[in-house]
Amino acid sequence: MIEYSVLTRLWREEGIRHLPMGQLAQHLDFDLNVLSVCAAMPAEVPVLLTTHIGGDIRLFSLIRIEVEQRLNVELIVLGSVPRDPGMLYCLDCETGAVLLLCLDGPSLETVNSDFTTWVEFLYRLQRLLETADSRQGCIDAADALERDLARLDPIAFADPESWWSTAFGLLKA
Repeated sequence: MIEYSVLTRLWREEGIRHLPMGQLAQHLDFDLNVLSVCAAMPAEVPVLLTTHIGGDIRLFSLIRIEVEQRLNVELIVLGSVPRDPGMLYCLDCETGAVLLLCLDGPSLETVNSDFTTWVEFLYRLQRLLETADSRQGCIDAADALERDLARLDPIAFADPESWWSTAFGLLKA
């Protein structure tokens, strides 16, 4: 688990958002130990995440949907894809997994097996984007990072068309 001081070193305090546990804890059915320290997450990661959500849905809103084989799925909105506000990152209140909710479908896709792992993926990708010194250096670093993250959370890369598989494919293109 990444320490809070490491998160604030990268994104500074003003670049961090905290799950409002006082209002959300009663809705969470999973082990709260899977949340990152202080239930913290970044506010922005270029191309991947924004917490500035437009429309009627607000950050940390509790939403209930019926999708695929699951009825009454309860989700907490964590943010959206910057270039596609109809794709929302959500915390599954039952399992603790981070899901991608496509409002056009609606459809759900597992992004990461838990919140802490999702935050770590975002952190490590942000570091990669900031430290790559050339296009080839970025591709090489992305290859190594993808292998490392696949070991950390195999579910994130289980499908070749998953969110993270696609993101890394574009990063290395």
